[in-house]
Amino acid sequence: MNIVPIMMDESGAIVESNLLMKITKEQYAEDILSGKLYMNSLRYFRELEQEGVGDEQEGALCIGATGDLLYKGQIIAKVKNLRAYYDFPVFCALSVPLNQVGESDYAFLIPQKMLREFMYDRTSKYTAVLINRCDFEERLEKALVQYKIMGCLGKVQYSDKIIPYSSEEKLKVAFCKRKKFAYQNEWRIALDFPVEDRFVLDVGDISDIACKVPIDNSEQEMKIEVHFHA
Repeated sequence: MNIVPIMMDESGAIVESNLLMKITKEQYAEDILSGKLYMNSLRYFRELEQEGVGDEQEGALCIGATGDLLYKGQIIAKVKNLRAYYDFPVFCALSVPLNQVGESDYAFLIPQKMLREFMYDRTSKYTAVLINRCDFEERLEKALVQYKIMGCLGKVQYSDKIIPYSSEEKLKVAFCKRKKFAYQNEWRIALDFPVEDRFVLDVGDISDIACKVPIDNSEQEMKIEVHFHA
């Protein structure tokens, strides 16, 4: 991996780590390094709620008032129709926070609980792919232009409110999850067309801006250390 930018403010506090982590089955790690991004539909991630990863409210889109809420014949509220958009492809990763552990030492700490949630297939081995987010986003945007695909990318926002997006803004629903999932610090890219199962977006080789590391199932947390040199 090339240099990973870590942005700090004037006081030396970390503003942005610019590191993404994709927890994936071992057999898919090389595909990601070669730039082949397997994207499942939002429906797939939504239905992972039972494993602690997906959110059963993902994909709810408010499209406008369609009726009245009645109690004993009296109108007590307006009703908005919530339509679900589950079928556009999404690629997910973790936007890993950086913690200070010494005067000039920092660490990315991923608790075992989070690893277990993303390693939901107990019959498979998993690998963590670390990606320089800044360079990765540039290559994604170039690929979208090359293939003439509309898409959005960025961090997921966490709120218990259903935000009333219009149908023209439907991709934004892929970036909303409830607050109970905020610890995931998730980052995503979503594409504006439907898929029945999955879609593979080829952004070209990214092995120069990414690397893979094994996940030790016996560890209580995954720790990646950062040491700054004078």
